[in-house]
Amino acid sequence: MRVIQVGIGEWGIDWACTIVPQVPTVRIVGYVNRQAEKAVSAASRLQVTPALFFRSIADAFTATGADAALILTTTDAHTELVTEALELGMHVLVEKPFAEKVTDAQKLTALAIQRDRVLMVNQNFRYFPAAMRAREIVRSGELGRLGEVRVDFRRNIVFASESRARWHQSMFQPLVMDLGIHHFDLMRMITGAEPVEVHAIGANPSWSKYRDLASASALIRFENGLVVNWSGSWISRAPQTTYSGDWRMEFESGCVDWSCRGDRDVTLEGEKLSIRRNELLIQETLPTPRLFGRAAVLADFNKAFENRRLEEFFPSASDNVKSLELAHKVLEAIHGKA
Repeated sequence: MRVIQVGIGEWGIDWACTIVPQVPTVRIVGYVNRQAEKAVSAASRLQVTPALFFRSIADAFTATGADAALILTTTDAHTELVTEALELGMHVLVEKPFAEKVTDAQKLTALAIQRDRVLMVNQNFRYFPAAMRAREIVRSGELGRLGEVRVDFRRNIVFASESRARWHQSMFQPLVMDLGIHHFDLMRMITGAEPVEVHAIGANPSWSKYRDLASASALIRFENGLVVNWSGSWISRAPQTTYSGDWRMEFESGCVDWSCRGDRDVTLEGEKLSIRRNELLIQETLPTPRLFGRAAVLADFNKAFENRRLEEFFPSASDNVKSLELAHKVLEAIHGKA
């Protein structure tokens, strides 16, 4: 699959250097960035010719005839860029959050269906062994029915630079929309149910440097009666969790504790899952796949391009709209608009 990468910030560089090389069937044939100066710098860092850089998706597509676009820009640009790529006939893998507004995500989904293109959202937390095993336990019924879930996320990032800190602290709702979206998506993927009721509250203590909410909690009731208790914080001084948060799932005949995504998608550190039945505690040995996280997402995107068959947990646009909608419902509940 021949891909145009749109976005060459730090995250885009990480994708190009760390993730794409893991999937040999995917090849970047062009990069899109509107700032010439930044393109020159990125070309040097990526050790590629500046001739591979273009000012627009249209220019890159005309020159390369790429099959797909990998869109790694900030969320505010997603709608415009995904629309352009789909209208040119390309398949699209876009970073989360899918779009700023649910209505925009719905329009993009409809456009992908109309053009018969694959539109995938990078919900990479789905592609870790612990999350997949948790899903399997729920779906198989091996511990009976699932009755309650608790998710507790606690981080206090030490930033590499002051500029990086300011960027993260000033972004739109970095807890609920940038990180929490992963948790809300996992809730739906693992339980196979959709939310019907949301109650939430948020806080931004006086010592927080975040512009928007640095901590929040939500109670979410799903259509099958399941209640999920979620809490998250970017300023916690308590013992730190992985980026998935610590999950506790209470079943009829047992309890499951798990977590995943301990670093930037390059190792399986932090991957763990245990099952407690009565007084017996079993620490499971999880699989160690060659591809996981973003690399597994990219590989699945390539499979979908080749044969148009989607895995059951594939984060398609039509599915991901529902995760985005849940994240917005949490925000609305916090602000008293639910």
